[in-house]
Amino acid sequence: MKVIKKNKGFTLVELIVVIAIIGILAAVLIPSVTGFIDKARMSNDNAYVSKLNELLEYYEIQGGNLVNASAPDIRFILENESEEELDFTPNSKNAGFFYNKTTKKIEIKKFTNTGVLAAEDETLTSPEELFGEGLFLLTKQGNVASEVAFGLRNLGTVGKNDDELMQAYNALKAKVNGLRDSFLKTKLNVLLETFKPANVLYVTNLQWRMVEAPISENPVQKTFKYVMFSEGVTNIPSNNLSIYVTSLEAPLVIPKSVKTIEADSFNGKILDTISVVFTNKKSLIIETGAFSHDQKIVHKLTETSLPIIDVEIQYKEGEEGVWTKLPENPVLKVSNNMNNSENSQLRVVITEQLRTILTNFQFSRKIENGDIFLILKLYGIDGIIGVKKVKVTIIDLAQQ
Repeated sequence: MKVIKKNKGFTLVELIVVIAIIGILAAVLIPSVTGFIDKARMSNDNAYVSKLNELLEYYEIQGGNLVNASAPDIRFILENESEEELDFTPNSKNAGFFYNKTTKKIEIKKFTNTGVLAAEDETLTSPEELFGEGLFLLTKQGNVASEVAFGLRNLGTVGKNDDELMQAYNALKAKVNGLRDSFLKTKLNVLLETFKPANVLYVTNLQWRMVEAPISENPVQKTFKYVMFSEGVTNIPSNNLSIYVTSLEAPLVIPKSVKTIEADSFNGKILDTISVVFTNKKSLIIETGAFSHDQKIVHKLTETSLPIIDVEIQYKEGEEGVWTKLPENPVLKVSNNMNNSENSQLRVVITEQLRTILTNFQFSRKIENGDIFLILKLYGIDGIIGVKKVKVTIIDLAQQ
């Protein structure tokens, strides 16, 4: 007679022991595996950084200039130098690609290792500089910090009216407020406050744009802290706003992607004192009248209008700027009753030879011993290469 043996299962104690062993093994192995994966991702990102830096080096070898380059400029340079499509999103978690202005190198950094965000820094000049002065975030997506910086950069391209732009801005705020990291949340909210639409004058390929643009026949004075060029902008259009700007926190640096600057782009409606830095001069086309002063600039001092006078600037190797179409001691006459706006500009024409070495263009107003002067300065890498002072006098057309 066969004896049937019953198969015994695991006892509760045995199951608990097995589960405990599995838990111990998981606690030991998972961090090791995770650490190995993180190291592999970081190694891959470092190899990608080396590739990006080679592209930057090649750009400089070919005569490119990285001085005053912004995050959009660096992305533009890399995309143009690379034969394949680039992705600025790293494989490593909670990390980003950065351009270091001091070393002129691309770096991969964990956000937790970048130090205090620059939103507290008074020298903050762009949303991509949120992690420190001269450290520009290149990554555009994959984390809230990148998405906020890139979103602020391109708010001017969103929608067709103020409501749509503000909706996009509030959507960025909602992303930040959803963060669990209280430190990052606080700093990004400071960044959002710094670059809120009320502080920014936006420039796209098609228009100059601001929130709540005043409707007025005469230019209205308004102070902006920043001029924000949209990513990859190729054309700076004529100014279409009925405002003029009196001051900015940061200089106007023309993006490297810009190929054309239309007539009447930078005039008295835009700046009380024009200071423009060119980063791409080889293929830049500047239309006549792109840089001019509206009558409102002189009007603030003399309550007059400013008639047209052309200044053609030439340059000879080893010499200061050579100025033509103006007498040796020029006097710019203005009148109290000149109403034609087309006859109320100072127009500047820059020659091709000078444009290749020009790094900064500045136009300002000055009072000396009761006299009013308009001062035009051009800067090269080594300093001023030309200065012209134009004295302003008032005439009464009714007596002529």
